[in-house]
Amino acid sequence: MRKLFSVWAIFLAIGGAYLFAQDNQRIPQQPKSQFFIENKGQWDSQVQYLARLGGLNLWVTNSGVVYDYY
Repeated sequence: MRKLFSVWAIFLAIGGAYLFAQDNQRIPQQPKSQFFIENKGQWDSQVQYLARLGGLNLWVTNSGVVYDYY
């Protein structure tokens, strides 16, 4: 009798887990923000673009590239 009860308990546990399982729904991701931000007067006139990366600002200027670590 205990063996039969154990078998039924296992089937119920597996069946219950299957009934409450959820599908992994994929959430559409927003398009990544623009990598380079164009200077439209918000910075010095020598700056053309800014790229912000984790702990790093990459400034593209008229005379070259400037890395700003923080």
